[in-house]
Amino acid sequence: MSEELSIQGTLAETTVPDLFRSLIRSSETAIVSLEGLGRTDVIYVTEGKIVFASSTDPDMGLGEVLLRGGELNLQQYNQASERLVTPRRFGALLVELGFLKPEDLSRAVERQTSAIVLNAMRYRTGSYTIEFTREFPDEIITLPLSTERLILDGIQSIGFWSLITRGLGRLDRILEQAPGSNARSFALELNEEENQVNLIQDAEGATVVETRAAEESEYELAALVERYNTAYQGIFAVVFQKIGDHIYDFVDRVVLHLSPETLPYLSGMNMVNEGRVDFDQLLNNLIASGSENQGLIVHTVLHELLYGWILEVKSEFGGTSLERDVIAMVQKVKR
Repeated sequence: MSEELSIQGTLAETTVPDLFRSLIRSSETAIVSLEGLGRTDVIYVTEGKIVFASSTDPDMGLGEVLLRGGELNLQQYNQASERLVTPRRFGALLVELGFLKPEDLSRAVERQTSAIVLNAMRYRTGSYTIEFTREFPDEIITLPLSTERLILDGIQSIGFWSLITRGLGRLDRILEQAPGSNARSFALELNEEENQVNLIQDAEGATVVETRAAEESEYELAALVERYNTAYQGIFAVVFQKIGDHIYDFVDRVVLHLSPETLPYLSGMNMVNEGRVDFDQLLNNLIASGSENQGLIVHTVLHELLYGWILEVKSEFGGTSLERDVIAMVQKVKR
């Protein structure tokens, strides 16, 4: 998208999550202004990442957000408000008064920005302007927000059925994952229920996978296992380079992420062997289980084990170059 271009429209034609989705997919840098409900919200996006937000809604001020979150008590809020001269200095004033530690100010602004973005997703009426630009106002700071988590939390918080149906379209539509969604899902800290839904979606549609897996030959399944083994081995290598012999404890923690239903299929395998899955042992375990659709189980086991590696890498090395290297490996195996 060329710079210095702007787009205007009404929120009767689209939804705020749809606007964000478009910017994220195309990795745009832009300023999104939303007007309606007696307020104006402005969200700043850099290369497809939400980095800051502001709002004229008095309930979205830093003090109000901290008060609702229990990080300020009413007495502190009132004292700071009485001494406030410039609204933009509220955070600095809280630090001066000793109500907020200097190192906590940035995290407080992150919580305020997140609250503004989540609130903005519930717009049902109003107008929007998207200004594509590489230059933000000087006072705008770049915050290390999780855009993926914000979008997921925002959508989950929508309680208006009219917005839900507008986002989904026809209820008989068959949804499929967007390109690159695997990498984005790995950046999320999913709870058990969210992870289960993601596993189902990531199976490319249960019916499609089940049909395809049932038709796969033993040779094709062996090739699939080897493709995943390449990823497991690669992840094992980069983690070993980082932590040395502690990798063996790391592998034990990876296995803890697996469901009780999956563990029997890995019985008899030594997972510290560079993290590889022994195909012959897996096949023996499948035969012993008496399972009918062995192909589908192989897909499920491999996918769940891959997620186990990702979850443990994120837990130990989240936000580092090692995590980014691992995600790149995962993207290759999922193509």
